Amino acid sequence: MLRRINNLATLYWKLKRENAQIETDRLAESVKFLDSLIEYLPNMVFVKDAKDLRFVRFNRAGENLLGYKREDLIGKNDYDFFPKDQADHFTQKDRAVLCRHSCWISLKSQFMQRWIKNFAHKKNSLYDEKGNPTFLLGISEDITEVKKAEHEKIQFVKEQAARLEAEKGIAIRDEFISIASHELKTPLTSLDLQFQIIKRWFAKKDYSVPSLEKLQKIFQDSFLQVQKLGVLLEDLLDVSRSQRGAFNYNFETVDILEVLEGAVSRLSSQARAMGSEIVWGTKESCVVFCDPFRIDQALTNLIVNSIKYGQGTPVRVSIEAKGDCAELLISDSGIGIAPENQKKIFERFARAVSFKSISGMGLGLFITKEIVEAHKGTIEVESALGKGASFKVRIPLKNE
Repeated sequence: MLRRINNLATLYWKLKRENAQIETDRLAESVKFLDSLIEYLPNMVFVKDAKDLRFVRFNRAGENLLGYKREDLIGKNDYDFFPKDQADHFTQKDRAVLCRHSCWISLKSQFMQRWIKNFAHKKNSLYDEKGNPTFLLGISEDITEVKKAEHEKIQFVKEQAARLEAEKGIAIRDEFISIASHELKTPLTSLDLQFQIIKRWFAKKDYSVPSLEKLQKIFQDSFLQVQKLGVLLEDLLDVSRSQRGAFNYNFETVDILEVLEGAVSRLSSQARAMGSEIVWGTKESCVVFCDPFRIDQALTNLIVNSIKYGQGTPVRVSIEAKGDCAELLISDSGIGIAPENQKKIFERFARAVSFKSISGMGLGLFITKEIVEAHKGTIEVESALGKGASFKVRIPLKNE
């Protein structure tokens, strides 16, 4: 019986040793597999000890990426390779990882003056059985080419946008040249016609004085065309001044009602000639601090626009104090403005309709907006096609 017990005990320990060897072999295989996996990962893998943050392991990708053998890396820390400010930054991040378990860091780093690369890092803490951090595990990916591609894409998009903007500018310039040529040619043609009439009188060698009525008509037509040329050239100069920030303003305390009344009085005959009339709504005295010349210019542009686009409908004007602003409304019941054009009309050379339909260089509303905003005011439009347009200008009242 004792022999059988001894034999069983011997067999038990033999089997236990064999099982232990099998487990050891399996563990060794697992460790070998894990080492091989880490060694051949395409990303750099490194391990630092938690105490001094010295490197204790690097894989092959780390050697290739950094250009150093691992024996030159093991036992050293960031201060042995990086400038102090970068090493301080890395150390601070590493300590934060050890306290907070994990974090992501993306940075641009310089390594021993050899190159500058962009990395995406992920770092995690490794803990012992008591929960104390013992190692710092890091995985780094070289994203230099990715960043380069992103930068090139951004540059390409910017260049495309610049090209499109340039093409748009050229198109606007060409359209403006066409409009300006047409607008400037019209008064010049009329003046040329008047001079041709005078030339024919002299060619006949008939030096009798033409009738006063004929002379008045010639001089009146010529004067109107010269005025029109002056307005067109002044608009062009105003755009140039605006672009250079050279708009001059002379501010003073003014009752803006008086400025509006002056514009209405001056433009009433033009409205009647176009089959329209200017109709007053609310008239309330509003004292503001403004440049009366520039405000008159802005209001004139708005009233002239309503006369031109109103198609003979009455132009309604009103002014009243609302809150802390003087609110001026100028409206008509003409062709109106499509919704998609209601912001565009305040741009340089922008027009809601073809210049062949209605004359003008598309500068008036741009200049008006510049003037209103220079007075810390606002301008907006409400309109619908076929239902006219209403422009609202708000200028801050002068504080007493």
